[in-house]
Amino acid sequence: MPRHRAAALWNLPWEACLPICRMVARHLGWRITSESSTWVAFVEERQNVSLTAPVTVTVMFFGTGPMTTRLVLDVSSMGPLQSSYVKQQADRVGQLLEQTAARLPGRKVASRGQVPLPQGPCSRSFVVNGVRLSDAQLQALERTYHTRFQNGRYWYDHSSGAWGVEGGPGVGVIPADLPIGGPLRADASNGDTGFFVNGRELHSADVAGLKRIWPAVFPGRYWIDARTNYGIEGGQLLGNLQAQLQARVQAQAMSLAGGGVGGPWSVSSGGTTVGGDGQGFMYASVSGSSNMWFSS
Repeated sequence: MPRHRAAALWNLPWEACLPICRMVARHLGWRITSESSTWVAFVEERQNVSLTAPVTVTVMFFGTGPMTTRLVLDVSSMGPLQSSYVKQQADRVGQLLEQTAARLPGRKVASRGQVPLPQGPCSRSFVVNGVRLSDAQLQALERTYHTRFQNGRYWYDHSSGAWGVEGGPGVGVIPADLPIGGPLRADASNGDTGFFVNGRELHSADVAGLKRIWPAVFPGRYWIDARTNYGIEGGQLLGNLQAQLQARVQAQAMSLAGGGVGGPWSVSSGGTTVGGDGQGFMYASVSGSSNMWFSS
């Protein structure tokens, strides 16, 4: 697959990068397929038949200081023998990004160039969404969460905070929008269910867990954010998974308790265990899928 990567150093906060990328995509007339606060992906769209396959652009931005951002541009295509076309489009997108950023008052950007990713020493093999984390990134995460992470290949959903081992279902939820790894791939979990959440095709274990909370869900493309709000991809809010879980659990618990819940409790059914302390804190654990903890 032809691919071109380049990087730039911008003297502006990383929060400004997403609006700039959106403006470039609109200028080109290309479609944004997914985004978070630290990256955006868009695909070339054409009005006429072409002999070349469309390119996919991913732009990632990593804050390196209060007013400096390292921007990484990744352009690829599924078409064979298109290296020159991919590079041409990468140069085009890169120039538009620089021009758009430079129009902001008092902003300048450094020149781009092809770079090996990631930069910085990498003595450990800890890969997130296809990008190997540097020692500095990994140490910062371990300091923040007071734990040592095992080497391996992982996927991470920047929008919801869900994560798992590459090729498998979700195993937990951490804060969303961490500036780590590349964009989430559709095949991150090797799913074949037809259920897509934030671009990832869900593993069968993910779908089983989701249906226990949201029984009416059907194969399709959905979004879920860090607050467990959800909707159809590109559409408006449909509901909140946490609220639905709490309503279902409270109804079942009250039924089992004869109408009220006063102390710690738990209910298990079909591989799912839900419970709470009777004072508002609740949790759900789905066997073989994500462990989710919620507090009212």
